[in-house]
Amino acid sequence: MKIAILADSAPPLSMGGVSSAHYMLCLFLQKLGHDAQLFTFHDASGNLADDPDYIHRSSNYPFVEKVIKAFCKAYFLVRDSRKLACQTSYIMGNLWGCLQVNRKVRKFAPQVVIAPDYCAPLAFMHMHKNTYVIEIEHHNPKRFTNPLHYGVSVSQRDITAALALQRKGLRQVQTVVCPSRYMQEEFTATYPGFSGEVAVFPNLVNSAYIRSIPQQSVASRLNLPAETPVVYIPSGGTAMKGERYIFSLMQMIADACRDVCFYVSGPLSVALQEEIAQHPLGKRVFAPGHTPYAENIAFAKSCSLCLSPALAENYSMALVEALTVGLPIVAFAIGGNKEIVTPSCGRLVPLLDLVEMKKAACALLDAGRHETMRASAIEHARSLEQAGQSFKELIAFIEARG
Repeated sequence: MKIAILADSAPPLSMGGVSSAHYMLCLFLQKLGHDAQLFTFHDASGNLADDPDYIHRSSNYPFVEKVIKAFCKAYFLVRDSRKLACQTSYIMGNLWGCLQVNRKVRKFAPQVVIAPDYCAPLAFMHMHKNTYVIEIEHHNPKRFTNPLHYGVSVSQRDITAALALQRKGLRQVQTVVCPSRYMQEEFTATYPGFSGEVAVFPNLVNSAYIRSIPQQSVASRLNLPAETPVVYIPSGGTAMKGERYIFSLMQMIADACRDVCFYVSGPLSVALQEEIAQHPLGKRVFAPGHTPYAENIAFAKSCSLCLSPALAENYSMALVEALTVGLPIVAFAIGGNKEIVTPSCGRLVPLLDLVEMKKAACALLDAGRHETMRASAIEHARSLEQAGQSFKELIAFIEARG
Protein backbone atom coordinates (compact mmCIF):
# COMPACT_ATOMS: atom_id res chain seq x y z
CA MET A 1 0.00 0.00 0.00
CA LYS A 2 1.25 3.52 -0.83
CA ILE A 3 1.35 5.67 2.33
CA ALA A 4 2.41 9.33 2.52
CA ILE A 5 3.55 10.48 5.96
CA LEU A 6 3.80 14.23 6.56
CA ALA A 7 6.16 15.83 9.08
CA ASP A 8 7.76 19.19 9.72
CA SER A 9 11.23 17.69 9.24
CA ALA A 10 13.17 14.44 9.25
CA PRO A 11 16.57 13.20 10.47
CA PRO A 12 19.35 14.19 10.28
CA LEU A 13 18.02 17.76 10.18
CA SER A 14 15.47 17.41 12.96
CA MET A 15 15.42 16.67 16.65
CA GLY A 16 11.80 17.47 17.52
CA GLY A 17 9.31 14.94 18.83
CA VAL A 18 6.84 15.21 15.93
CA SER A 19 9.44 14.66 13.23
CA SER A 20 11.00 11.83 15.23
CA ALA A 21 7.64 10.10 15.76
CA HIS A 22 6.68 10.30 12.08
CA TYR A 23 10.11 9.16 10.93
CA MET A 24 9.86 6.11 13.20
CA LEU A 25 6.34 5.42 11.93
CA CYS A 26 7.63 5.54 8.35
CA LEU A 27 10.36 2.99 9.13
CA PHE A 28 7.80 0.74 10.87
CA LEU A 29 5.38 0.77 7.93
CA GLN A 30 8.22 0.12 5.49
CA LYS A 31 9.23 -2.90 7.55
CA LEU A 32 5.67 -4.22 7.14
CA GLY A 33 6.14 -4.09 3.37
CA HIS A 34 4.26 -0.87 2.58
CA ASP A 35 5.53 1.80 0.19
CA ALA A 36 5.71 4.41 2.98
CA GLN A 37 7.34 7.73 2.10
CA LEU A 38 8.01 10.80 4.23
CA PHE A 39 7.16 14.33 3.03
CA THR A 40 8.51 17.26 5.06
CA PHE A 41 7.19 20.83 4.94
CA HIS A 42 9.63 22.75 7.14
CA ASP A 43 13.13 21.38 6.89
CA ALA A 44 15.73 23.62 8.45
CA SER A 45 17.86 23.46 5.32
CA GLY A 46 16.65 23.41 1.75
CA ASN A 47 19.96 22.17 0.37
CA LEU A 48 19.88 18.62 1.79
CA ALA A 49 19.01 16.26 -1.02
CA ASP A 50 15.95 14.04 -0.92
CA ASP A 51 16.47 10.41 -0.05
CA PRO A 52 15.57 8.73 -3.34
CA ASP A 53 13.87 5.89 -1.48
CA TYR A 54 11.52 7.59 0.91
CA ILE A 55 12.23 11.19 2.09
CA HIS A 56 10.97 14.17 0.09
CA ARG A 57 12.05 17.44 1.68
CA SER A 58 10.39 20.83 1.35
CA SER A 59 11.20 24.09 3.10
CA ASN A 60 9.78 27.59 3.23
CA TYR A 61 11.34 30.62 1.61
CA PRO A 62 12.79 32.38 4.68
CA PHE A 63 11.70 35.83 3.46
CA VAL A 64 8.12 34.70 2.78
CA GLU A 65 7.94 32.97 6.14
CA LYS A 66 9.21 36.09 7.94
CA VAL A 67 6.68 38.31 6.16
CA ILE A 68 3.76 36.00 7.02
CA LYS A 69 4.82 35.71 10.66
CA ALA A 70 5.35 39.47 10.90
CA PHE A 71 1.84 40.04 9.55
CA CYS A 72 0.37 37.59 12.08
CA LYS A 73 2.30 39.24 14.89
CA ALA A 74 1.14 42.72 13.86
CA TYR A 75 -2.48 41.61 13.52
CA PHE A 76 -2.67 40.06 16.98
CA LEU A 77 -0.64 42.89 18.50
CA VAL A 78 -3.42 45.26 17.41
CA ARG A 79 -6.20 42.89 18.54
CA ASP A 80 -4.55 41.58 21.73
CA SER A 81 -1.89 44.02 22.85
CA ARG A 82 0.87 42.67 25.10
CA LYS A 83 -0.25 39.06 24.69
CA LEU A 84 1.77 36.30 23.07
CA ALA A 85 0.41 35.12 19.71
CA CYS A 86 2.36 32.28 18.11
CA GLN A 87 -0.02 29.43 17.27
CA THR A 88 -1.47 30.94 14.08
CA SER A 89 1.97 32.00 12.85
CA TYR A 90 3.26 28.43 13.37
CA ILE A 91 0.60 27.33 10.88
CA MET A 92 0.61 30.21 8.39
CA GLY A 93 4.42 30.40 8.34
CA ASN A 94 4.51 26.95 6.75
CA LEU A 95 2.13 27.84 3.92
CA TRP A 96 4.75 27.61 1.17
CA GLY A 97 6.22 24.34 2.43
CA CYS A 98 2.76 22.76 2.69
CA LEU A 99 1.85 23.83 -0.86
CA GLN A 100 5.01 22.08 -2.09
CA VAL A 101 4.08 18.95 -0.15
CA ASN A 102 0.57 19.05 -1.60
CA ARG A 103 2.03 18.92 -5.11
CA LYS A 104 4.46 16.11 -4.26
CA VAL A 105 1.85 14.00 -2.46
CA ARG A 106 -0.62 14.30 -5.34
CA LYS A 107 2.11 13.11 -7.70
CA PHE A 108 2.87 10.15 -5.39
CA ALA A 109 -0.88 9.32 -5.35
CA PRO A 110 -1.04 7.45 -2.00
CA GLN A 111 -3.98 5.44 -0.74
CA VAL A 112 -3.30 6.69 2.81
CA VAL A 113 -2.03 10.04 4.09
CA ILE A 114 -0.85 10.38 7.71
CA ALA A 115 -0.41 13.98 8.86
CA PRO A 116 0.36 15.69 12.18
CA ASP A 117 -1.95 18.28 13.67
CA TYR A 118 1.20 20.31 14.42
CA CYS A 119 1.30 23.27 11.99
CA ALA A 120 -1.98 21.98 10.43
CA PRO A 121 -0.55 21.02 7.00
CA LEU A 122 -3.92 19.53 5.97
CA ALA A 123 -5.43 23.03 6.07
CA PHE A 124 -3.47 23.84 2.90
CA MET A 125 -3.87 20.52 1.10
CA HIS A 126 -6.59 18.96 -0.99
CA MET A 127 -6.81 15.18 -0.88
CA HIS A 128 -8.29 12.95 -3.54
CA LYS A 129 -11.73 11.74 -2.47
CA ASN A 130 -10.52 8.11 -2.35
CA THR A 131 -7.55 8.88 -0.08
CA TYR A 132 -7.87 7.72 3.53
CA VAL A 133 -6.57 10.51 5.78
CA ILE A 134 -5.27 9.98 9.32
CA GLU A 135 -4.28 12.85 11.60
CA ILE A 136 -2.04 12.32 14.64
CA GLU A 137 -2.72 14.67 17.55
CA HIS A 138 0.62 15.89 18.89
CA HIS A 139 -0.07 19.54 19.55
CA ASN A 140 -3.63 20.95 19.92
CA PRO A 141 -3.23 24.75 20.28
CA LYS A 142 -5.96 24.91 22.93
CA ARG A 143 -3.58 23.26 25.41
CA PHE A 144 -1.30 26.31 25.47
CA THR A 145 -3.31 29.02 27.19
CA ASN A 146 -1.53 28.96 30.55
CA PRO A 147 0.84 31.95 31.00
CA LEU A 148 3.20 29.54 32.76
CA HIS A 149 4.01 27.85 29.43
CA TYR A 150 5.62 30.91 27.84
CA GLY A 151 6.05 33.27 30.78
CA VAL A 152 3.54 35.79 29.35
CA SER A 153 -0.21 36.09 28.83
CA VAL A 154 -1.49 34.27 25.75
CA SER A 155 -3.81 35.69 23.08
CA GLN A 156 -7.11 33.82 23.04
CA ARG A 157 -7.83 35.26 19.58
CA ASP A 158 -4.66 33.60 18.32
CA ILE A 159 -5.75 30.24 19.77
CA THR A 160 -9.21 30.61 18.17
CA ALA A 161 -7.73 31.42 14.75
CA ALA A 162 -5.33 28.46 14.96
CA LEU A 163 -8.18 26.12 15.91
CA ALA A 164 -10.20 27.34 12.91
CA LEU A 165 -7.34 26.32 10.61
CA GLN A 166 -7.08 22.97 12.40
CA ARG A 167 -10.80 22.36 11.86
CA LYS A 168 -10.41 23.14 8.17
CA GLY A 169 -7.87 20.33 7.86
CA LEU A 170 -9.96 17.96 9.99
CA ARG A 171 -12.75 18.02 7.39
CA GLN A 172 -10.65 15.67 5.27
CA VAL A 173 -9.79 13.27 8.13
CA GLN A 174 -11.42 9.87 8.62
CA THR A 175 -9.43 8.73 11.68
CA VAL A 176 -7.68 10.69 14.41
CA VAL A 177 -4.88 8.93 16.29
CA CYS A 178 -3.88 10.23 19.71
CA PRO A 179 -0.54 9.11 21.19
CA SER A 180 -1.96 9.12 24.73
CA ARG A 181 -5.27 8.97 26.54
CA TYR A 182 -4.51 12.48 27.76
CA MET A 183 -4.39 13.75 24.16
CA GLN A 184 -7.58 11.83 23.35
CA GLU A 185 -9.36 13.67 26.16
CA GLU A 186 -7.98 17.00 24.94
CA PHE A 187 -9.04 16.28 21.35
CA THR A 188 -12.61 15.26 22.16
CA ALA A 189 -13.03 18.32 24.38
CA THR A 190 -11.63 20.64 21.70
CA TYR A 191 -13.41 19.18 18.65
CA PRO A 192 -16.73 17.74 19.92
CA GLY A 193 -18.18 17.82 16.40
CA PHE A 194 -15.65 15.44 14.86
CA SER A 195 -17.57 12.46 13.49
CA GLY A 196 -14.70 10.14 12.55
CA GLU A 197 -12.95 7.48 14.57
CA VAL A 198 -10.63 8.46 17.43
CA ALA A 199 -8.02 5.91 18.52
CA VAL A 200 -5.10 5.85 20.98
CA PHE A 201 -1.77 4.47 19.68
CA PRO A 202 1.45 5.44 21.49
CA ASN A 203 4.17 7.03 19.35
CA LEU A 204 6.46 4.39 17.91
CA VAL A 205 10.13 4.17 18.72
CA ASN A 206 12.35 1.99 16.56
CA SER A 207 14.36 0.29 19.30
CA ALA A 208 16.44 -1.69 16.81
CA TYR A 209 17.56 1.53 15.12
CA ILE A 210 18.34 3.14 18.47
CA ARG A 211 20.34 0.09 19.60
CA SER A 212 22.40 0.31 16.40
CA ILE A 213 23.68 3.82 17.25
CA PRO A 214 27.14 3.69 18.90
CA GLN A 215 27.41 5.40 22.28
CA GLN A 216 29.36 8.66 22.66
CA SER A 217 30.58 9.56 26.14
CA VAL A 218 29.39 12.89 27.51
CA ALA A 219 31.78 12.61 30.48
CA SER A 220 34.75 12.23 28.11
CA ARG A 221 33.67 15.37 26.23
CA LEU A 222 33.92 17.20 29.55
CA ASN A 223 37.32 15.62 30.30
CA LEU A 224 35.84 13.76 33.26
CA PRO A 225 36.22 10.07 34.19
CA ALA A 226 34.08 7.81 32.01
CA GLU A 227 32.18 6.50 35.05
CA THR A 228 30.94 9.99 36.02
CA PRO A 229 27.11 9.95 36.26
CA VAL A 230 25.44 12.13 33.63
CA VAL A 231 21.97 13.70 33.85
CA TYR A 232 20.30 14.09 30.44
CA ILE A 233 17.98 17.12 30.10
CA PRO A 234 16.14 17.09 26.73
CA SER A 235 15.48 20.33 24.81
CA GLY A 236 16.68 22.42 27.74
CA GLY A 237 16.57 25.76 25.95
CA THR A 238 12.81 25.68 25.36
CA ALA A 239 10.45 27.59 27.66
CA MET A 240 7.83 24.84 27.39
CA LYS A 241 10.46 22.28 28.46
CA GLY A 242 11.16 24.16 31.68
CA GLU A 243 14.12 26.30 30.62
CA ARG A 244 13.52 28.75 33.48
CA TYR A 245 14.18 26.02 36.08
CA ILE A 246 17.07 24.11 34.54
CA PHE A 247 20.01 26.05 35.96
CA SER A 248 18.52 25.95 39.48
CA LEU A 249 17.88 22.21 39.19
CA MET A 250 21.44 21.57 37.98
CA GLN A 251 22.82 23.53 40.93
CA MET A 252 20.64 21.69 43.43
CA ILE A 253 21.55 18.27 42.06
CA ALA A 254 25.26 19.11 41.79
CA ASP A 255 25.30 20.31 45.44
CA ALA A 256 23.80 17.00 46.59
CA CYS A 257 25.69 14.70 44.16
CA ARG A 258 29.03 16.40 43.68
CA ASP A 259 30.45 14.06 41.04
CA VAL A 260 27.54 14.47 38.61
CA CYS A 261 27.63 16.20 35.23
CA PHE A 262 24.89 17.22 32.76
CA TYR A 263 23.98 16.87 29.08
CA VAL A 264 21.49 19.52 27.92
CA SER A 265 20.29 18.88 24.38
CA GLY A 266 19.05 21.40 21.83
CA PRO A 267 19.77 25.11 21.35
CA LEU A 268 19.94 27.13 24.58
CA SER A 269 18.61 30.62 25.23
CA VAL A 270 21.19 33.38 25.62
CA ALA A 271 20.22 33.74 29.31
CA LEU A 272 20.77 30.04 30.06
CA GLN A 273 24.08 30.07 28.19
CA GLU A 274 25.24 33.00 30.32
CA GLU A 275 24.13 31.34 33.56
CA ILE A 276 26.15 28.25 32.68
CA ALA A 277 29.17 30.23 31.47
CA GLN A 278 29.38 32.48 34.55
CA HIS A 279 29.15 29.69 37.15
CA PRO A 280 31.74 27.04 38.08
CA LEU A 281 29.06 24.45 37.30
CA GLY A 282 29.55 25.27 33.62
CA LYS A 283 32.61 23.02 33.52
CA ARG A 284 30.31 20.06 34.15
CA VAL A 285 27.66 20.93 31.57
CA PHE A 286 27.80 19.62 28.00
CA ALA A 287 25.47 21.66 25.79
CA PRO A 288 26.44 21.26 22.10
CA GLY A 289 23.29 22.94 20.74
CA HIS A 290 21.36 21.36 17.91
CA THR A 291 22.69 17.92 17.02
CA PRO A 292 21.41 15.36 14.49
CA TYR A 293 19.01 12.75 15.85
CA ALA A 294 21.50 9.87 15.90
CA GLU A 295 24.16 11.96 17.62
CA ASN A 296 21.71 13.04 20.33
CA ILE A 297 20.81 9.39 20.98
CA ALA A 298 24.52 8.51 21.07
CA PHE A 299 25.12 11.06 23.84
CA ALA A 300 21.95 10.04 25.73
CA LYS A 301 23.19 6.43 25.77
CA SER A 302 26.10 7.44 27.98
CA CYS A 303 23.84 9.13 30.55
CA SER A 304 22.54 7.76 33.84
CA LEU A 305 19.23 9.58 34.23
CA CYS A 306 16.74 11.65 32.21
CA LEU A 307 15.46 14.79 33.94
CA SER A 308 12.54 16.60 32.27
CA PRO A 309 11.04 19.71 33.90
CA ALA A 310 8.70 20.20 30.90
CA LEU A 311 5.58 22.21 31.71
CA ALA A 312 3.32 20.57 29.11
CA GLU A 313 3.63 17.18 27.43
CA ASN A 314 1.51 15.14 25.05
CA TYR A 315 3.41 11.85 24.78
CA SER A 316 7.08 12.77 24.82
CA MET A 317 9.29 11.02 22.28
CA ALA A 318 12.34 12.16 24.27
CA LEU A 319 11.11 10.29 27.34
CA VAL A 320 10.28 7.11 25.42
CA GLU A 321 13.71 7.24 23.74
CA ALA A 322 15.30 7.72 27.17
CA LEU A 323 13.56 4.58 28.44
CA THR A 324 14.68 2.71 25.32
CA VAL A 325 18.34 3.39 26.11
CA GLY A 326 17.78 2.41 29.76
CA LEU A 327 17.48 5.77 31.48
CA PRO A 328 15.22 6.13 34.52
CA ILE A 329 13.13 9.32 34.28
CA VAL A 330 12.24 12.13 36.65
CA ALA A 331 9.51 14.45 35.34
CA PHE A 332 6.51 16.49 36.39
CA ALA A 333 3.21 14.62 36.70
CA ILE A 334 1.54 16.38 33.77
CA GLY A 335 -0.05 15.43 30.44
CA GLY A 336 0.97 12.13 28.92
CA ASN A 337 3.91 11.66 31.30
CA LYS A 338 1.66 9.55 33.53
CA GLU A 339 1.33 7.05 30.65
CA ILE A 340 5.09 6.78 30.12
CA VAL A 341 6.73 6.90 33.53
CA THR A 342 5.83 4.18 36.03
CA PRO A 343 7.27 3.64 39.55
CA SER A 344 9.40 0.82 38.14
CA CYS A 345 11.29 3.12 35.78
CA GLY A 346 11.21 6.60 37.29
CA ARG A 347 9.47 9.18 39.43
CA LEU A 348 6.79 11.77 38.71
CA VAL A 349 6.67 14.79 41.01
CA PRO A 350 4.08 17.56 41.40
CA LEU A 351 4.28 20.37 38.85
CA LEU A 352 6.90 23.01 39.81
CA ASP A 353 8.09 21.09 42.89
CA LEU A 354 11.81 21.52 42.19
CA VAL A 355 12.81 20.28 45.62
CA GLU A 356 11.06 16.96 45.08
CA MET A 357 12.49 16.75 41.58
CA LYS A 358 16.00 17.17 42.98
CA LYS A 359 15.39 14.55 45.67
CA ALA A 360 14.03 12.07 43.13
CA ALA A 361 16.96 12.63 40.78
CA CYS A 362 19.53 12.10 43.52
CA ALA A 363 17.73 8.97 44.73
CA LEU A 364 17.75 7.46 41.23
CA LEU A 365 21.43 8.27 40.75
CA ASP A 366 22.21 5.85 43.58
CA ALA A 367 24.20 3.07 41.91
CA GLY A 368 22.24 0.06 43.21
CA ARG A 369 18.80 1.49 42.58
CA HIS A 370 19.88 2.88 39.22
CA GLU A 371 20.91 -0.50 37.78
CA THR A 372 17.59 -2.08 38.77
CA MET A 373 15.63 0.75 37.21
CA ARG A 374 17.75 0.70 34.08
CA ALA A 375 16.58 -2.84 33.30
CA SER A 376 12.98 -1.88 34.13
CA ALA A 377 13.18 1.15 31.83
CA ILE A 378 14.23 -0.99 28.85
CA GLU A 379 11.50 -3.53 29.57
CA HIS A 380 8.84 -0.82 29.89
CA ALA A 381 10.01 0.76 26.62
CA ARG A 382 9.49 -2.60 24.90
CA SER A 383 5.90 -2.75 26.16
CA LEU A 384 5.22 0.80 24.90
CA GLU A 385 6.70 -0.11 21.52
CA GLN A 386 4.39 -3.12 21.28
CA ALA A 387 1.36 -0.94 22.07
CA GLY A 388 2.36 1.53 19.37
CA GLN A 389 2.31 -1.21 16.77
CA SER A 390 -1.49 -1.02 16.79
CA PHE A 391 -0.98 1.13 13.71
CA LYS A 392 -0.50 -2.16 11.89
CA GLU A 393 -4.14 -3.15 12.50
CA LEU A 394 -5.43 0.24 11.35
CA ILE A 395 -3.51 0.07 8.07
CA ALA A 396 -4.63 -3.54 7.56
CA PHE A 397 -8.26 -2.44 8.07
CA ILE A 398 -7.89 0.35 5.48
CA GLU A 399 -6.22 -2.06 3.05
CA ALA A 400 -9.03 -4.59 3.47
CA ARG A 401 -11.59 -1.89 2.66
CA GLY A 402 -9.83 -1.35 -0.67
